[in-house]
Amino acid sequence: MWTVEWVDMDGKKSIDDECSEGRQINDLWIEVSAKRLNAEKGKKRKRETEKQSVPQKSSVQAGEQQTSEDASTLPSRAEPESIDHSSTIADHRTTELVSQKPGGLPSDEPAGELACDPSNAVENKTEQLEKSLEDETPATSEYFYLLKPFTASKSNVLIPIDSSGRLTDCLKGQTVLEFPTVYVLPNAPDALPAGFMLEERYNKMQKAEEVEVDGLLRRTNESTGGALTASREEEKPLDANSILDMLKRDVGV
Repeated sequence: MWTVEWVDMDGKKSIDDECSEGRQINDLWIEVSAKRLNAEKGKKRKRETEKQSVPQKSSVQAGEQQTSEDASTLPSRAEPESIDHSSTIADHRTTELVSQKPGGLPSDEPAGELACDPSNAVENKTEQLEKSLEDETPATSEYFYLLKPFTASKSNVLIPIDSSGRLTDCLKGQTVLEFPTVYVLPNAPDALPAGFMLEERYNKMQKAEEVEVDGLLRRTNESTGGALTASREEEKPLDANSILDMLKRDVGV
């Protein structure tokens, strides 16, 4: 198992310590994206629950207060109201007559308000679920890059890696600081945004700088080479007698 840091186009970082070395880069990113989505949904549900709990609590308290006020204003002895059973029976018969009409509704009801076919409702619900699953499926068309550490550039130096390659193959021969960092960008290698450059371009720039420094040192040596050579020729290697004579001169013997 590897610990891998994943960075998306928005700069959001995720560290996953359960990346199998034999899995493909694309499959590992899909799992990381799914974990991100589930975590965001959990946070969203928690926020909604917290928001709903406050109004419900206040409404319950208000309802209890209103109930107590209504109870205090009620008369001590309430007379039961008479119920007109005849009107209730008439309404019931009217309802039965309406239900027996063709179509089950009055003739002046619009046809668009008729009940939907249950089979159509099931199909519509299935299509909605499939669409929601498609929307929640992490995109897999990104480009993957391995971050090159220990560079002298202000830009992030990236190494393109194959999305279908195994993690262990993508890391083979590469330098890793603490754990590999993989950038997931929508940009192709030839169209990286500002702040990023390919390793190939970085190596060319470093080579050009080395050539420039070597040329500067060569020109400096050529300009001072005569004086340096003369001073070096005047210098003689010191032996034991020379060192002894030098010490005698220092002490005044």
